[in-house]
Amino acid sequence: MFEAAQNSVYTSLKIIRCLLYLCLNKEYAEGGMTTLSSQTKLPNKVPTGRTLRNRLQTINAKEAHENLTEANNALIGKLRKLGVFRRKVTVAIAFTRNLFYGDHEDTPRVRGGKFEKGTCYGYVYASIHIVQAGKRLTIYTMPIDEFTEKVDVVEKLLHEAKTRGIHIDYVLLDREFDTQEVIKLLRGLHLKFIMPAVKRKNVKEAIRQYHRKEAPAVQKNFPLGKTRFTLVISDKPKDKQEETNNVVNRYFVFATNLSEPQAQRLYSFIPQEYRRRWGIETGFRVQDDAEPKTTSTNYAYRLLLHLCSVLVYNIW
Repeated sequence: MFEAAQNSVYTSLKIIRCLLYLCLNKEYAEGGMTTLSSQTKLPNKVPTGRTLRNRLQTINAKEAHENLTEANNALIGKLRKLGVFRRKVTVAIAFTRNLFYGDHEDTPRVRGGKFEKGTCYGYVYASIHIVQAGKRLTIYTMPIDEFTEKVDVVEKLLHEAKTRGIHIDYVLLDREFDTQEVIKLLRGLHLKFIMPAVKRKNVKEAIRQYHRKEAPAVQKNFPLGKTRFTLVISDKPKDKQEETNNVVNRYFVFATNLSEPQAQRLYSFIPQEYRRRWGIETGFRVQDDAEPKTTSTNYAYRLLLHLCSVLVYNIW
């Protein structure tokens, strides 16, 4: 990675060290290299921010993904030898978005989404994570675009986890994966899953019936297109209930394929188990704190920085 000529002042190893410095200090290339130069006894051995960025941008997106994935695989391989993945684990699949400010129309791979921190555009990545305490790890990350189907994302991520020797117990997913295609895939793979259900028209009616004590909290064979799942309705804690007359907002709803006895126990199980999902959110915050800053619109460069932050998080 970052091939250098034999007479190059800055070897590949030096470039990688500078990149890690940017990760650990969450710096822009220019400011980070200026700071590093002032801290070292050999400032002429530190590239300028522009030189570093130019070297980093010599790698294309495919190479960046392959090289950083290979490095992450090496880390996972060492953990496997230590027996970390001997038992089944709970994994979670989620999207994360790096916000983008600028002219999105002429910038490849930038996607629209919900408005956040002054923009509704960003680069989107999908990842699969181990979310159990003591084993938290990002297994695989992939960039996605507007043409990527959610079911293909889930299938790809589960396959990547399997090829790395990860044995899955439960799969936790975000609400946006609540589609008939994804549920059909998970059922076909015989994987236990839990995800917040989208409050579609029939789900809202089920909640109202439960509120009126006309229906149970666990409803098997709940329809979603051509597939079915078990719908579990759970009261929100009083401090989470919205001040509204709309009873729909007083309840959590989950889609799962657990057996009925297991689903019956979700009243206590869901908050505890799904709290592991927030291990992802913690991971995202840590990864964000390890991602160098940039205003570059070079997609390969931004992908490189993001994947580097994932690797630093896993090592940490």
